[in-house]
Amino acid sequence: MDALRHVVEGRFTHTCEDPDPHHKLFRVNLRHVRSLLISTIALGLAGCSIGGHGPHGGHNVSWYLHHQKAMRAQLAWCQNSAGRDKYRSCKNARTAQGKALGHNVKNTINSL
Repeated sequence: MDALRHVVEGRFTHTCEDPDPHHKLFRVNLRHVRSLLISTIALGLAGCSIGGHGPHGGHNVSWYLHHQKAMRAQLAWCQNSAGRDKYRSCKNARTAQGKALGHNVKNTINSL
């Protein structure tokens, strides 16, 4: 019960099995642990920004040119609902669609 009181108060005391009275106690301040945990979670979630809208959002024009099946899926998602055309991913996919014909011709000529 004493350990529970320490946890609730934000500190935890842990001792080794050695009953030596001169043994130093190892103290873990749970406030520091909690702050570290919250900071780690916040940094982890920072990578999950909303910038990548759609099934293949968050890519540039060049990526869509090289992944045309994904580009078509992204364009279908963008056209599915009003207002999505303002997203950067939709603009990039639309720009890539406009450049795709020239890109495909160039690749075909280079492969000959």
